[in-house]
Amino acid sequence: MLLNSDDRERQLIASIQSILTRQRRVVVSLGGESGTGKSCLARAVAEAFPQETFVLGLDDYFRLPPRKNHAQRMADAEWVGLGEVDLDRLQLHVDAFVAGATELTIPQLDRAADCFHQIEVGLGPVRILVVEGTYATRLRGVDLRVFIDGDPTTTEAARRDRGRDVFDEATVRALEVEHRLLRPERDRADLVLPVR
Repeated sequence: MLLNSDDRERQLIASIQSILTRQRRVVVSLGGESGTGKSCLARAVAEAFPQETFVLGLDDYFRLPPRKNHAQRMADAEWVGLGEVDLDRLQLHVDAFVAGATELTIPQLDRAADCFHQIEVGLGPVRILVVEGTYATRLRGVDLRVFIDGDPTTTEAARRDRGRDVFDEATVRALEVEHRLLRPERDRADLVLPVR
């Protein structure tokens, strides 16, 4: 069955509603290749459950901000992949939410300044934590693992469309590595959705 964007959103929201009937707090991970629509789906969840949803983006958990990360990718081909992201720190934040935390101090990417800031966020009324990003399905303590099924060609086209990435050999190499690392994540998912 071919799903359009609205169908993808409806299927995801229905899955979350079902989990909310059984438990107070829900962790949803949206994983998949760059440009597959993870951020759009996270926004759809936030719109469907206003005041009850908080989104953590994997972009905020990279070890280096985008321009510095790209330079590191150019200098060291081995840099590309899981080592670029501080998944341990992100896992601590997910674990804190699951344990009932009402506030967190999290990193926030400032793209214009190419740096990260630390911000305090309140989680009092939040029932749904959405973690979106390439490797989000690798986290533990997730109630609903969603994988958006893409490929390097789709990813490259979407990234070119959004216009915030440099395209060179390091970027192409990174997309190939991501694709290889993400293929097993599809099989771990509770829900696999097509690219937008």
